Amino acid sequence: MPTITKIVTVPAKGIGRPDYSGEQWQAKVIKRLELHENEVLKAFALCATAIPSPFAWIVPPLAVGVPTYLVDEDTGLPMMPYFIAAGYQFEVMMIWASFNQNFKGFTEFEGFRMSEFYQDALSIYYENEVLEFHTKYVDPGALYPHLVAFGGENVGLGVMSGLAEVLCILRAVHTEIPTSKTIRCKWCGNTTSVANEVVRWKCTKCEKETLYFHYPSALTRGRK
Repeated sequence: MPTITKIVTVPAKGIGRPDYSGEQWQAKVIKRLELHENEVLKAFALCATAIPSPFAWIVPPLAVGVPTYLVDEDTGLPMMPYFIAAGYQFEVMMIWASFNQNFKGFTEFEGFRMSEFYQDALSIYYENEVLEFHTKYVDPGALYPHLVAFGGENVGLGVMSGLAEVLCILRAVHTEIPTSKTIRCKWCGNTTSVANEVVRWKCTKCEKETLYFHYPSALTRGRK
């Protein structure tokens, strides 16, 4: 039978290793993108709604059977298509969509249909960086310019409201990140060249204001 022969006090060091095994099933993880100095985020969206808004990617509800391209959140220019200059790579990180009618989404590359997806009304379509489209698959050295476009079509029974968004990384491989951009007035279509950081512009033609998003690179965030 065991007996106690001596009692010793041992000083504690640290708090030991926490046991998180009971919480693993909850997947308490927040995903964040860490950009390198040669990378910027590019977001393209289309929000169809009857509520007026100055944001560049807000449009009226979509009629049945009319293909519509997403809008560059940084410039207000529709993707018809988006131009990727030589020296850059373009990588899709996320695709998200939800509408109140049946919806067909599509991707075009170099002017040709490359992919389609379909979703039921009032559902959510979501893809996240498992193996999304990347221009390096067709141009590993970023030696040539490319054209890409994301869009969708109402394949339901009535006018369609909702949101589609695609988040991408534009990566400078052997060129410098530009400091200016061409923006478009969502009200009259007037375009002009402004600094990359501009997110609010009152049109010199129709005098209405358009709002944009700006996603700076790690390099531009460090500039004074």
